[in-house]
Amino acid sequence: MVGEKFQAVLYVDSAKGDDRATGEPTEPLKTVTAALQQATIGTVIYLSSGVYTSESGEIFPLTITAGVTVIGAPTSRGRGITLYGGGEFHSPTFAQQAVTLLLADDAQVRGITITNPIAKGTGIWIEETHPTIAHCTLRQCQREGIFVTGTAKPVIANCLFQANAASGVAFVRHAKGEVRRSLFLDNGSGIVCSDRAAPLIIDSQFAENRCGLVLSGRSRPVLRCNTLEYNSREGLAILGNAQPDLGNAEDAAGNLFRGNGDYDLRNQTAIALGSAGNQLSPAKVSGKVEFMSLQNAATHAPAIRQPTLRQPTLQQSASQQSASRHAANWATVFVKAMQEVIPDLIPDLDDRPFQPSLTLTRHQYAVLLSKIWQFPAHLQPVNPDHPEMQLDHPSNPQSSRLVTRLEAIVFLVQGLGLTTGQVGALAAYRDRAQIPSQNALAIAAATQYRLVVLYPQVDHLNPLVPVTQAEAIAMIYQALVMQGTVKAIASPYIVNPGNSNSSNSSNSSNSDSASTWVAFADIHGHWAKKWIQGVVSQGWFEGSPDGKFEPDAPMSVAEYGAWLAEPVEPAGQDGQDEASTDLAVEPEQPILRVQVLQSLVTTLQLPRSAANLALLDRYDDATTIPAAARTAIALATEAKLVVNYPHLRFLKPNQPATRAEIAAMLYQALVYLGQCPAIASPYWIDPDQPQQYQPRDPHHPIVVDLHSRLLLPQAPLVRTKP
Repeated sequence: MVGEKFQAVLYVDSAKGDDRATGEPTEPLKTVTAALQQATIGTVIYLSSGVYTSESGEIFPLTITAGVTVIGAPTSRGRGITLYGGGEFHSPTFAQQAVTLLLADDAQVRGITITNPIAKGTGIWIEETHPTIAHCTLRQCQREGIFVTGTAKPVIANCLFQANAASGVAFVRHAKGEVRRSLFLDNGSGIVCSDRAAPLIIDSQFAENRCGLVLSGRSRPVLRCNTLEYNSREGLAILGNAQPDLGNAEDAAGNLFRGNGDYDLRNQTAIALGSAGNQLSPAKVSGKVEFMSLQNAATHAPAIRQPTLRQPTLQQSASQQSASRHAANWATVFVKAMQEVIPDLIPDLDDRPFQPSLTLTRHQYAVLLSKIWQFPAHLQPVNPDHPEMQLDHPSNPQSSRLVTRLEAIVFLVQGLGLTTGQVGALAAYRDRAQIPSQNALAIAAATQYRLVVLYPQVDHLNPLVPVTQAEAIAMIYQALVMQGTVKAIASPYIVNPGNSNSSNSSNSSNSDSASTWVAFADIHGHWAKKWIQGVVSQGWFEGSPDGKFEPDAPMSVAEYGAWLAEPVEPAGQDGQDEASTDLAVEPEQPILRVQVLQSLVTTLQLPRSAANLALLDRYDDATTIPAAARTAIALATEAKLVVNYPHLRFLKPNQPATRAEIAAMLYQALVYLGQCPAIASPYWIDPDQPQQYQPRDPHHPIVVDLHSRLLLPQAPLVRTKP
């Protein structure tokens, strides 16, 4: 065993490795067991494709020690990389167990498939620790996929739990932690909670299990924005003295229940359960359930009810005018900025015809939009099936009806060509359940691109409340920011898609849980801002503890490798290209742009026979591309992975990649896989445009004559898969 020299990165290959080897890319170890024996805090272990079993030399249970990361294939949730087996573990609280993996504090497992075939076997056992399990598959374990006990607080994100005999995840004792964006399919139960466990369960789907969730003891889980459907017995079963948080009058839970066998929700406790903002049919409920309306005396309308609308009036009392001016203070920065851009768009505030706290009719809003873009002077219906959502035209009586927040946002999204968004962005709204399903993707797109501005409560959309004049101006200004025609304004009332406010309920026992959605203070106005927000929303990158992303800083090979499925190879050494180079992989060295592109091409398994080397003519510095990497760069160009800033024709292959460049290229890979919508930018290389336009000014990439009012909508920011 070679273990005298510490390595920050170790490579393991069950088919080609040797435990007497160095653990370097060209000399991988054979077993995870051997790699873990060498690992210390900070070590990253990469697993090649294969099945890791006792027969191949593994000694179960495997213990991932503190600060160690094991990575397989995150982009495919561990497809083709399986830990299969189990061994005896003596739990301090549950005696003898059969376990595949044990996780210590800050241990991470990413992109691995785990199966424990032993009778009553558990895939991952977590006791008193705070690890991370992401992009993994827990399949066909003979008891649970993951067992969480003691005071453990794991983060479980983007995982698949399938065909586990007892449950996908079990939370017991005082366990907390969180489960995000995970799928539970064909398990005994998706999740079980007992004792005093109180995890946060959000944005996850429970389908075709025996039961979606089973709660017992005095467990207090918080359920937000989950879908529980087509489970053979119940979607949610509540036993003993369990009391799940399913929302309250000021915090919509946003869970969807449908198509479950016996009941969508069965409450067998003697305690009346409160439900607010869930899509739940009373006919499919058993037991005491109190359906609560969502309301706020100051600004909120009753849940799912069309508010009583009235015509705006410019004749106000002195007290009303004072209140209007006070409420408008938050929007002054938007109004003044808009006046600087288009002076006659908004009348001078001193003339008082513009009343920020008042509302707009549909026709007034249409005219306002048509002054900036080539919008029609009438607006198409947001929901054609709704009796009050008919075509809007001055000759139509409906044109005098006030425009709601929902309509204002959807009209803007349609005009800008934002065809769809990431549904996860809706977690920013506590009243998500009030958003009509046919408009959900439009609202998600608007949220994702920071178009939505809400006052005074940024986490309540209140979709059927009339939009104020100030909110309308602010959202129009945000659309200009999105198009790159004006500078961004910092405001606490812009809805941030990086904040999942629904997880911060005042009643949540998990308010200390880390959120996967992060906003950064140093990316405002940055050329890669949308890409950065995109990869962060997918759970790939994180920022620093002080809330910064450091977009222009380099990234080490080890840090980059911790987020990608494949090990990073020396530039050009991918086995099938023309030659090798002297560029070596040192874990602490900055990763080069050519290495990022090579690794993405390898991860995406792009067919080398399809490489069009003529595409390299797009780069004036093509001669600096390592000979052995030319095929990979051609493939990356064809797949639209290459992002060159600020000069399109300079690839800079051998320069260190910045964090922003890496985020942009990784996001482009997710677009290629169809996992994310495309982002329009002048800086990704379009292989179909040999004469691609070079932006004149890197800080203002889209040049438009604002004062001419010929602000045509740019190309849609969300496109279909290339």
